[in-house]
Amino acid sequence: MYKTTFKEAEQEERKAVNEQTRLKKKEIRDKFLNDFYLPLRRAYEDDIEKYVNLWPIKDDHLTEEAQNV
Repeated sequence: MYKTTFKEAEQEERKAVNEQTRLKKKEIRDKFLNDFYLPLRRAYEDDIEKYVNLWPIKDDHLTEEAQNV
C-alpha cells in the first residue's frame, strides 16, 4: 500500500522535473535561435551572391571529380 503511494508520488515528481527541464531546454534553444542563429542566417542569405562569387562551384567540376573517384 505504501509502496504504490510513494511510487505514484515519485512518478508525479519525476514528470514535473522532466517538464521543467524540457521547458528550460526549449527556452535556451529558442533564445539561441532568435538571438544568434536566425540573424546570422538572414545576414548570410542577404549576402549570398557575394559568397557565391567568392567560392564558385561549377557543376562540371563536381561531375568530373565524381567520375575520377
